[in-house]
Amino acid sequence: MEALRKVYDDAPDEILLPIPSEWRHRRVEVVLSALDRPDDPCLANQAPPYRVLKVDRRIVANRDSLHER
Repeated sequence: MEALRKVYDDAPDEILLPIPSEWRHRRVEVVLSALDRPDDPCLANQAPPYRVLKVDRRIVANRDSLHER
């Protein structure tokens, strides 16, 4: 699969993509993705948005009790 790739350090308001002549009138996919991570919503002094649960022991149920037959 061929791909066109262009990385912008500072993305403009609009992006124009010249389409190669051999790609015209064909099915194509255009994907835009940010390469840098957004600011972390979890501050250092704030609890994470999930909880970690700790248990004393693990119990593994047998397969027959997990799946109906």
